[in-house]
Amino acid sequence: MKGQTVNACASHGCCTQSEPVRLFVNPWKRIARWYELTRQRHQLEQMSDAGLKDLGLSRADIYKEIERPFWDDPFCK
Repeated sequence: MKGQTVNACASHGCCTQSEPVRLFVNPWKRIARWYELTRQRHQLEQMSDAGLKDLGLSRADIYKEIERPFWDDPFCK
């Protein structure tokens, strides 16, 4: 809604707490998020160049994304 900000990672809860506390709160949620990131990155890698163009991404963008480690969540910076 207009004028409201949304925490993009509120659904998986990775940014709501400090780093030391965050590691132990809900490990299953964290593991599920890592699995989801890995799956999404693999799907991007499998897309055609035309599909990437529709998303506004280049093959170089995808290579940069898939080289990131599984725990590197772009929403939790």
